[in-house]
Amino acid sequence: MPRFPRNRMENMPDPATDIASLLEHCRTLILATLDVNGNPQASPAPFIHDRDNRFYVLVSTMAPHTAHMIALKPTGVMLIEDENDALHIFARRQMNYVCNVSEVFRDQYNYDELIEKLKNQFGSFASALANLPDFHMFSLYPASGRLVVGFGRAYRIKDDIITSIGPEDVAPEN
Repeated sequence: MPRFPRNRMENMPDPATDIASLLEHCRTLILATLDVNGNPQASPAPFIHDRDNRFYVLVSTMAPHTAHMIALKPTGVMLIEDENDALHIFARRQMNYVCNVSEVFRDQYNYDELIEKLKNQFGSFASALANLPDFHMFSLYPASGRLVVGFGRAYRIKDDIITSIGPEDVAPEN
C-alpha cells in the first residue's frame, strides 16, 4: 500500500500538503556538495526538521560532504519519494533546496535537545555517533527551492512563497 496520498486531476492537494507529506515520509535526505577539488558529491543523511524549516544532519568528517559544510558553503538538499510509492518513475515527488549552512557546536544551547530529537527519531545509535569526535551537526536553512509533484506540477519556493512554474520558467535560478 503506498504511503503517499495519490494525486488525481480532480483531487490535487496544494503544494504545501505535498511538502508536508515528503517531510513526514522521508527519513533521509540527499546532500549535494562539492569536494575540495570541486567535484560533485551526493550522499544520503538521516535528518530531523524543525518548525523554522531547518534541516539538521549529523555527519562524519570521513564523509566527503562534511568538509564542504564545515566551510559553510551552500549545500543542496533533496527529499524524494520512494520509487515503490511513485505513480510514475519519471515523476517522483521531490523537493530540492539550496541551503545556507551553519554548524551546531556541542556547547550550543540547543545541541543536546537536537541530539535527543535525533535519538527519538533514529534510536540510541544517534547519540552514540554524536559522542564520536569526528561527527559534526549542521543546520541547513533553505534559501530557495523547487518542488516537483508530478507531470506539469512544479513549484518554485523562495522566502516561504510557493509559485507554480511551467516549461517556460525552467531557466537556471540565481
